Amino acid sequence: MILNRQFFAQPPAPNPAPAPVPMGEVHVWRASLDRSRADLAPLLSEAERERAAAYRFDRDRERFVAARGRLRQLLGGYLGVDPSAVAFSAGRFGKPELDRDQAARLQFNVSHSAGSALFAFCCAGPVGVDVERISPRVDLAQLAPAFLTDPEFEQVRRLANGKANSALLRHWTAKEAFLKAVGVGLNIAPSELEVAFGNAESPGAFRYPKHRALADLFAEYPLYECEGECATLVAIKGLRVVWCE
Repeated sequence: MILNRQFFAQPPAPNPAPAPVPMGEVHVWRASLDRSRADLAPLLSEAERERAAAYRFDRDRERFVAARGRLRQLLGGYLGVDPSAVAFSAGRFGKPELDRDQAARLQFNVSHSAGSALFAFCCAGPVGVDVERISPRVDLAQLAPAFLTDPEFEQVRRLANGKANSALLRHWTAKEAFLKAVGVGLNIAPSELEVAFGNAESPGAFRYPKHRALADLFAEYPLYECEGECATLVAIKGLRVVWCE
């Protein structure tokens, strides 16, 4: 796995998180959901346990328990409360968030694909994270017109197959993370949102003609890309991203 370590402060934070996130930082954690973590199940609320029980397949149920339990564990560490006491609610567009009192102290976002999960935490403002693992059976080129602007589509079209798939996957994760950060879901059409990718020296940027001020608030922080899996973080500009693993 290749990580853009230049974006991340070293050394990694201890596990679990022991203190609030500093105002100038975003903390990102990665976890495997396929490790047996029976200790996490008791942390879930009754509603979460009912949701887990509704999964048809054991693997999906176990991954949900691992992701939600780990999230509670990390939030409890940052907030200084028992993980089972963390209270969730849904935002206006369905984005999961903490209840009003806790949300004033911390913003978070979660993404998982297959057995990988990413957790992002920030006190300075909204944050979005997305990890995607695309099956070889998925034809990203067919999906491209739905989530690329016309200039982006032309740029990708000129690339060789391998590089084109990589670029499409990165566009996908960047835009999904942006939509999660602003909390409006698909109420913003991805094909109207343009992203200029960041690199090891400088985060990327967004352009959305219908709301330029909103797009100007956020930066794109590429996390990693390897073997068909790609992850991107979106947070307000000027923050320092700390990789906690």
